[in-house]
Amino acid sequence: DRRPHPGLLEFKYLARPVRVVAVDAQQGVFRVENRRYFSDLSDLRGEWSVKVDGAIVQSGELALLDTPPQSHTEITLPMTWPDGGEAFVEFRFSAREQEPWAQVGDLVAWDQLPVSINQRDITIAQPSNLVQVTEQNGQVTLALGEQRVVINMATGELVRFGSRDLIVSGP
Repeated sequence: DRRPHPGLLEFKYLARPVRVVAVDAQQGVFRVENRRYFSDLSDLRGEWSVKVDGAIVQSGELALLDTPPQSHTEITLPMTWPDGGEAFVEFRFSAREQEPWAQVGDLVAWDQLPVSINQRDITIAQPSNLVQVTEQNGQVTLALGEQRVVINMATGELVRFGSRDLIVSGP
C-alpha cells in the first residue's frame, strides 16, 4: 500500500525547513527560523494571515527572506488585533520557483500560532448538590431534574442519556 496516510502530513510538518515563533505577538513581532543546514530561505515565498473565529481578517506577503542556514530573522507584521474572539496567526511558505522536488506554489512549511487577545470574562460553573445518585440492578443513575444518565456498572457502557432514550446500543 503506497497511498499517503495522515502520518505523512505530520512528518512533513515536523521536517519543515522553516519555523515561526512569536516574540511579541501583540506587537506583531515574530522570529522566522531557517532549519536548513546549507541554503537560505530565498527560494520560498512567505505569506501570513490572521484568523479570528475561523475567518481571515488580515493577510499579507512576507518580504524576501534571505535568512542564512541555521539562523533566524525577526519580522514585524503590520497587524491590528480585533477586540475579541479566538485568534490565530498563520504562516505559509511555498516554493517560489520550480525545483526538482517541488512545483511552483507547493506548500513547503506552515505554522499556526494562537494569539491571546481581549478575551471575555469566563464564568466558572458552581458544582451542584442537586444531583441524585442511585444504584439499582447493576446500574448507576445520575439524575438532575428531568435529565438522567444511566451507566452499566459491569461494562461501563452508557445505557441512557437525557430524558429520552437517545442511545440505541453501545460500542
